[in-house]
Amino acid sequence: MARDAAQHAGAPLASLRGWIEMLRERSDPGVAQVLAHMERDVDRLERVTTRFERIGTSPRREPVDVTAVADGVVRWFADRVSTLAHRVVLRLEAADGACTVTGDAMLIEWEIESLVQDAFNALAGRDGSLTVRLDRPADGGVRVQVAVDTGALFEIVLPG
Repeated sequence: MARDAAQHAGAPLASLRGWIEMLRERSDPGVAQVLAHMERDVDRLERVTTRFERIGTSPRREPVDVTAVADGVVRWFADRVSTLAHRVVLRLEAADGACTVTGDAMLIEWEIESLVQDAFNALAGRDGSLTVRLDRPADGGVRVQVAVDTGALFEIVLPG
């Protein structure tokens, strides 16, 4: 059912891309900035539908730069927190050296997004800060922690 729903989302997403292109050709510079945000949101929706299409299939097993994935997630959320009523500061702290695991980049991105969303919920609608930390535990892999200034901590360990 999830895969079928994801397939049905393809046509409206393609249509949205067409409308964005049409507006980009006819718009002023102020609208161009909004269109850039809209395009990133359409990109995100396409990734979400792809995630649902992958349900029930074998996950990919390829090298994933967790730092790059986490940076993309932090930047996506940071672009949107400016529209919130409360000021939220996001930071990424990564261990020196490569934070690479073998896995599916799209599924790892999904998990990091979930941790960040949980951290936003822990702020309970107030100003605050979130820090996404990446480190390499002694037993291998990459630990992803999202710390909230309230003391809440959300964590996963991605196996190497």
